[in-house]
Amino acid sequence: MGSSSEFCGWQRALCTGLLALASGWGPLGAAEVKPKTVEISGFGGGLFCMGCDEVGPWALGGGGAAVALSQRAWFSSEFAYVPLGRSERIVIEPSGAVSRRTTRTSAFSFDNGIELNLGSMRGRAVPFVLAHCVIVGTSVHSDVTTSGTPGPSRDVVDVVGTNFGLGGGFGVRIFAGNRWGLKPEFRAVYYPFVPQLVVTGRFSLGVFFLVGGRE
Repeated sequence: MGSSSEFCGWQRALCTGLLALASGWGPLGAAEVKPKTVEISGFGGGLFCMGCDEVGPWALGGGGAAVALSQRAWFSSEFAYVPLGRSERIVIEPSGAVSRRTTRTSAFSFDNGIELNLGSMRGRAVPFVLAHCVIVGTSVHSDVTTSGTPGPSRDVVDVVGTNFGLGGGFGVRIFAGNRWGLKPEFRAVYYPFVPQLVVTGRFSLGVFFLVGGRE
């Protein structure tokens, strides 16, 4: 291990770099985006739910693309996947048969919406707000094996359900270069066709790349 002075020097260098990225040190030599510029992104983060049986959070990951409609507006589309968990239950029947039920649950979503920049893309940090509609699917895979009288058996059941949601959020594009950067973001979704009040929230950190760059 290095000395404490080396460690402090490493900390100072990291903090200096992050501050430079966030505050806009150094010109980017670029202007506004061109209409029809394409953004490709990938992200990871967490999901939590108000009104669900469990609150979370659950880890998630995904990716998407966006097209510049103008110098400030984007149409975006993305996919996200959430592994909700795995459970196992063993039941001993009165007959002596032993049943083992293994259940794996996951969710996925398709988002489409509009992002509106609150600042010029000339800057290094560009905040934005968004409005979007969401199609959410849930998948439950159940595998039940039974041993004992009258003999071993196995049943596999897959159930898939879908729902529709409306949401909004905000974030910021932090340019690390002329064509790429980081994209922290928060989204909330309300599900109008669910009988009880259900709202999900998603926080994520992504990396984006511009195809075509900026003017």
